[in-house]
Amino acid sequence: MDMDTINIIAMGITLVVLIIAVHYAGQHSVSPAESKQTVFEKNRRMEWIFFGIVLLVAFTIRIWDFGILPYGMNQDGAMGAVDAKALADHGTDRLGMYMPVHFTAWGYGQMSVLLSYLSIPFIKLFGLNPVTARLPVLIISMLAIAVLYLLIKEISGITPAQIALVLVSFTPWHFMQSRWALDCNMFPHMMLFGVFFLYRGIKYRKRNLYLSMVFFALCMYSYGVSFYTVPVFLLCSCIYLLVKRLIRVRDLLICIGIYFLISWPIYLTMLINTMRWPTIETPFFTIPFFPESMRSGDILFFSEHPWEQLVENAKALWNVFCRGDDMPWNTIHGFGTIFPFLVPFAMVGIAVVVTRFFKIGKRRVTETVSEEAEDPIPVDAVVEERPESEVKVERCGLVLLIFWLLTALFCGLITATVNVNRENILMYCMVIFAAYGVWTVFKQKKILLYILVPVFLFYGTVFQTTYHSQAYTDSMSLIFMGGFGECLDELEERDCREYYIDADCHFERALKVLELNVLFYLEVDSEFYRSEGFGEKYHFVADQPIPPDIPEGVGYVVPKSVADTLNSTQYSIIYHGNYAAVFWRESPDESKVD
Repeated sequence: MDMDTINIIAMGITLVVLIIAVHYAGQHSVSPAESKQTVFEKNRRMEWIFFGIVLLVAFTIRIWDFGILPYGMNQDGAMGAVDAKALADHGTDRLGMYMPVHFTAWGYGQMSVLLSYLSIPFIKLFGLNPVTARLPVLIISMLAIAVLYLLIKEISGITPAQIALVLVSFTPWHFMQSRWALDCNMFPHMMLFGVFFLYRGIKYRKRNLYLSMVFFALCMYSYGVSFYTVPVFLLCSCIYLLVKRLIRVRDLLICIGIYFLISWPIYLTMLINTMRWPTIETPFFTIPFFPESMRSGDILFFSEHPWEQLVENAKALWNVFCRGDDMPWNTIHGFGTIFPFLVPFAMVGIAVVVTRFFKIGKRRVTETVSEEAEDPIPVDAVVEERPESEVKVERCGLVLLIFWLLTALFCGLITATVNVNRENILMYCMVIFAAYGVWTVFKQKKILLYILVPVFLFYGTVFQTTYHSQAYTDSMSLIFMGGFGECLDELEERDCREYYIDADCHFERALKVLELNVLFYLEVDSEFYRSEGFGEKYHFVADQPIPPDIPEGVGYVVPKSVADTLNSTQYSIIYHGNYAAVFWRESPDESKVD
């Protein structure tokens, strides 16, 4: 049975569960104050035991084959890691720019820097390899799981927080993004941390407000779309908090000061590249101008055909939200970003949070009415009576989630044909609102949750099995050039003085990608890379046959298909993945090694 059929069956179960929940909701209304406490709410020790077990399982599945799967390295991840090594060694990126606030990607483009700067300690201590390049994302992702739990617990209590904890720990998007190094995947985590401390600042001590600004500012160094999404979220939040008198003007001014103190270099970078001013060098960092790169065309307002682009953007956003099908490094077909059967719960959760925001805090109406009353008050009008300050704070938490969702939708509509990476600010929203949807079903009829649990466990098990399968490993190795690095290592072990890299090693014959992989796997010093010696030692060739007698000290990395055509009695050939290292004959009995 394929995943499309399984998804249809699971969606049918979901609809039945929701219909039953709506039926019971029509008979009576249940508020959090009126619902019976769970064992976790009665026993805080049990709550943290549950939290620890889920977190341990989440961490275990993420470190299983970590650094091995995905097999190979994504080209953007490798580039960020190479720049991190250059920064660790010399305080410059690989091109020689001193402490840039934005990277020069591929020699002309732009790339966010936060992940690379976070990678520096690991690369400095343990060298440059897939594990050290990916480790910061894994650590931040695990912290984000805990922070998400605490955020929902602060807003709505333990039960919805535990549901969110389980969902975020095992849903495909969060799992997959934590296992490979892509700069933009830091953005949703920084956004989550910012929202969490912002809410804690409102609920508890104001110093949390100031800390939230640090994370919102770091968003600007995480991904380009943050330039026009984070300010929108902050502006909406600021207006609401001032109107509701939840912050003082003095606190607001301090927050603005902290935010711009950290983020002004990236804003100046945007201004420099818009006005085409020259690069600014300071004793502490460099604010670069990218003469050959302008990404404004990706924004709807600068599109040549805005209405047509808006339609395409809306279609892409709908795909990300509902289907979640994307490139194989972001999603696996049939599993989406969150499991497909959870999408209806996310939609229900949105309605629940919006409704809760408007209804919370209404004065309790007694169920006891006079028999003579002509218009008795219905039972579903009963809501809890709570202190005004408590209600005000919870409404603030709910509205922050709503603003976050609206900001994510805004991002999807104005950014050209978003995929999971470009729209990753939406992913935590989907998990959060799906948790609220499941929580609503749980409140109406607890037995319905026991119907959903086996479905969720089934999806989680099948997803993990698929991710670790040989078929998925092989598909990713083709894209991430699995085996290429091992072939380079084979030549390095033999002290090659010259390396020849066949252009066909990359499926698009992109020599820049091959060059970047050489820098990554062989840990080439950035100063040597910028010297003439690099071109004398590493040769990237196209349509150049391997000579029959390879001189000692010269090696080739070629696709497996090319190596298979060679006479194994003339060369030493060692295979790794889809590639082969070919070099001089070491001994008469040398043979192919798989």
